[in-house]
Amino acid sequence: MLQIPFTTVQEYLFLLRDVSIAMSALGARAVMFLAAAVSDFYVPLDKMVRDSSSASARLTIGQASHKIQSCDGLHLELENVPKMLKALSCSWCPKAFLVSFKLETDAEMLMKKIRKSLSSYHQHWVVGNLLQTRFSRVTLVSPHDQVVELKREEDNDLNTQIVKFLSQQHDSFILKP
Repeated sequence: MLQIPFTTVQEYLFLLRDVSIAMSALGARAVMFLAAAVSDFYVPLDKMVRDSSSASARLTIGQASHKIQSCDGLHLELENVPKMLKALSCSWCPKAFLVSFKLETDAEMLMKKIRKSLSSYHQHWVVGNLLQTRFSRVTLVSPHDQVVELKREEDNDLNTQIVKFLSQQHDSFILKP
């Protein structure tokens, strides 16, 4: 398993594209686990400027030369991180075995988001976990509505169980005509 570190959302998106395109040469043998903890929101590079002409100062992320003055207030504009799963599954690496992860705090919301993701982005499995129990159990869901619950066992790490299960699923995927 190749783990690819990144620091910024922008770096993650470029690496995701480049690695996906490179892995497309593997066809169905490619397995992609999109388990990165990428925020839902970010500050785009073009908005990371200090604008002294406006009444409310904009913060230059990582390059601020002065403390933000409390009397100026702080106005922070965030944007949604672009959804790249569709590009990955349809263009960059369309034959890969694709697994993504969803984290929520509400079980009902989690299942709704998993099902929406499966129908929108064509993954082979989504691993769902609740923030409260993320280290002790997960729910894996396939586009065919197969639901598998995995719980941490004393002698077996949960991550090991996830990889073992998904490896078996990938083996079956490769054997399909």
